[in-house]
Amino acid sequence: MLKKSLILIVALAVIISPFSFNPRGNNILQAQTTVSVLNITTNTTWNLAGSPYVITSQFVRIFPGFTLTIDPGVIVKMSGAGFTVQGQLIASGTEADPIIFTSNNDNARGGDTNPYYDSPPQAGDWQAINVWSGGYLNLDHVIINYGGGSPIMVNNNLFHSNSALADGNVPVISANYSTARINDSEISYNGSGLNFYNTDFQMHNSKIFANAGVTLANWSDDPNAPIYVDATNNWWGSDTGPYNTDTNPTGTGGEIQGYVLFDPWIGKPEVKTPVIIVPGIMGSWNVYGRWELDPILHTYDDLWVALQQAGYERDKTLFAFPYQWRLSNSYTAQLLKQKIDEVKKICNCNKVDIVAHSMGGLVTRAYVESNDYQNDINKLIFIATPHRGATNAYLMWEGGEFGLDYQSFILQRLLTVEADFNGYGSLYQYIHGLPMQSVQELLPTYDYLRDKETNVLRNYPNNYPQNTFLEQLNNPTEFSKLSKVNITNIIGDTNNNNTVNNLRVVYDNFYDNEWKYGYPEHFAMPYTDHGLEYSGGDIAVPLRSNSNLGVGDEVIINNTDHTNIVGDAQTNIIKDLTGIEPTQEIHNNIIKKMLMIRIFSPANFVIVSPSGKKLGKDFVSSTATNEIDGAFYSGFDNGPEFATIPNPEEGEYKIELQGTGNGEYKLSTSYIDDNQDVDKDATGTIQTGEKQDFMVNYHAPTDGGTASPISDLESTDILPPVIIINNPIASSTFFHSQNMNIDYQVTDDFSGVATTTVYLDNKIISTSIIDLFYISLGEHTIKIEAQDKAGNMASQEVKFTIVTDIDNTIKDVARAYNLGWISKEKVEEKTSKILSDIKDRLQKITDRVTELQAKIDQINASSTLSDAKKDKKINQLNKRIDHKLLMQDQFIQKTFNDLIDLVNKYFKQKKINQAGYDIIVNDINYLINNL
Repeated sequence: MLKKSLILIVALAVIISPFSFNPRGNNILQAQTTVSVLNITTNTTWNLAGSPYVITSQFVRIFPGFTLTIDPGVIVKMSGAGFTVQGQLIASGTEADPIIFTSNNDNARGGDTNPYYDSPPQAGDWQAINVWSGGYLNLDHVIINYGGGSPIMVNNNLFHSNSALADGNVPVISANYSTARINDSEISYNGSGLNFYNTDFQMHNSKIFANAGVTLANWSDDPNAPIYVDATNNWWGSDTGPYNTDTNPTGTGGEIQGYVLFDPWIGKPEVKTPVIIVPGIMGSWNVYGRWELDPILHTYDDLWVALQQAGYERDKTLFAFPYQWRLSNSYTAQLLKQKIDEVKKICNCNKVDIVAHSMGGLVTRAYVESNDYQNDINKLIFIATPHRGATNAYLMWEGGEFGLDYQSFILQRLLTVEADFNGYGSLYQYIHGLPMQSVQELLPTYDYLRDKETNVLRNYPNNYPQNTFLEQLNNPTEFSKLSKVNITNIIGDTNNNNTVNNLRVVYDNFYDNEWKYGYPEHFAMPYTDHGLEYSGGDIAVPLRSNSNLGVGDEVIINNTDHTNIVGDAQTNIIKDLTGIEPTQEIHNNIIKKMLMIRIFSPANFVIVSPSGKKLGKDFVSSTATNEIDGAFYSGFDNGPEFATIPNPEEGEYKIELQGTGNGEYKLSTSYIDDNQDVDKDATGTIQTGEKQDFMVNYHAPTDGGTASPISDLESTDILPPVIIINNPIASSTFFHSQNMNIDYQVTDDFSGVATTTVYLDNKIISTSIIDLFYISLGEHTIKIEAQDKAGNMASQEVKFTIVTDIDNTIKDVARAYNLGWISKEKVEEKTSKILSDIKDRLQKITDRVTELQAKIDQINASSTLSDAKKDKKINQLNKRIDHKLLMQDQFIQKTFNDLIDLVNKYFKQKKINQAGYDIIVNDINYLINNL
């Protein structure tokens, strides 16, 4: 009864141990192999059929040149024994069938192989695996339990003389001057852990816990140049990591001594080194007073998202460094230093990682190679950085011209609107007037100018625009400072030899000192090579500029260009930063097409997309609006105004203008892709507050098609033309014998005048000079109607009066005679003589009335006459005036009536035709009523 009770107690103890054991009474004694051959002097395999293999009180010794291979699932059980490895011990299990090294008392593995000893397994039941000089150990998916016993004596010598740890325990694995690899394994519940001395050792993805002594120690012959072993990415029994008095004193896992790399470890709370993205030229834009990371081409968007998915957090471990890329890189390097200092304060850390694209790499180098460098960059990843310059920079710096690639097309148009806004007459003047030092600092420092006459490349720097900035960075003394940083140099190569490498130049005289060192032959001529010689690269940077840097690791990514390389390299970047390769990539911002709108003042604009989304200035709230995904609007205050729409939707875009001043403007719409760049412009005049509308249609280009992707800008004008009539003036009078000139102006500042029509008394006339002889006496109307190209109508009219007097009537009679309307000269002479006599007689009456009126004025002015006498004399004179006027009226009636009778007589005698008769009679009737 007592024996059974003891058995029950042992069984219960086994049940609650780290591994599950069956009660002894249920164990089945498995087939086993008792290891009797202790010296392995031939290649040997322990297989599953012979498992478990039992070793007691002796060491299995694998002699040099021979291998013991242990198959998956095999169990090796030991009592006071172990292995001495001078050859190779290879134990490669699987996750489903691990290999187990355990105690002979471990009845749960391999059954009860020690029936004469009834005790649970415990640390130190067996000794160790010792790898001697030249030996090789490879453990994969292996479980090691209950080893690491006390030192034993062999031939009166301490068997583990070089392997005992400081605590006196024997490590379960030790190795001296040998090689050991452990992966995906478990080492637990041993008397002590692992000990190495001048050994090439690596251990990963393993669990090392619950070992009584020191878990891992590594020592080296030379403490001044120690050999570290790699034990990273393992679990040490605690998420706080292993205890190490120097580098992890707060760790609560197993203790590590000596020269061991164990960080990072499994379970370690992830604390990432902060990353700062430093963009290249055109990679930053000032958006409403704040610099942002490339909102136009979205070069860095995919990388930004990928870094966040890799565990980086914005403004905590992920930062951007947008900057004014037109300035010198040396100045920007000082700002980068300030940014790094700012990030270090946020993360409470001493170092940051930098991912620098294009010119951003030169900015970072300028900091690292400066005297201000604070040794605060851990990893520096260059992406497509022109370490020796870029040939395209010559075109910009020497002539204000650009390359023939997608990004150059965009940059040229953006800088054009900037130059106009800042008052420069050309891009060359703008680049040199600022000056745009960054462009000068991108000039190559290799040989790239080929003289057309000799077909020989010049030797830099002779007869070249010099780049002292890059010369300084690449000076061996300064360049050597890069060795302080862990560098990766990522390079793009399209494999199409489409990167400008050399320029074939000729000499010519240009305005403003342009092309001082030579003009690319036929650069402005279509259907030529433009003087450009191509070679390998990423379209912007030649391979000879950024390959073979001489420091760090070099990674070449094929079939990518200067812009897309940032997204294409994301896997390389994240793996380099974190050690973990992402399982998926982010490619959400691949831009192949761009619609661009620019306004050359004085006006603001808002764009309405085919789906009704707005981009530009909200004229109601006077704020900027952007409803189009991925689009960019520069704003309307204190700078050039433009907008970009990547991958635009097809259809009709409306562009609304609002005047900010009075004057001429130009509206420009551009379409840009890898194969073409198309501009459609409209010009006009506008006044403050005036609104004008345009429409432009976009349709994606088809392969091989010749039609423009964008239509001409069409006015959607709602304002009518402006009409000004200078002559005749409203209510003016003209004599019947005169010619009248119609003088008017019709303007339309938006869409332009389409048609103009002139009416005289509602009848269209086609001449601007009217012979009034043919127009009846009296009031008439001139009306001008105009229509602009948008269909808007305008109308303006004035009234004028045609009159006559005796002189002009005489002219009409003469005109009628000359026209043959009066057939007899005597008729014309007699009629004119009568009119002249009437005129003379009326003139005499008028003169007499004038004399009498003068006398009245004298009487009124007299100071000697009394009022009574004045009144009397004036009344007498007024009676005489009235009489004269009465006589005049009677004379007019009689004489003109007589003249009409005479004209009637001539008319009946057919001496005057109908036209002549009408003219003369109408004139006489007018005289009767108006003289």
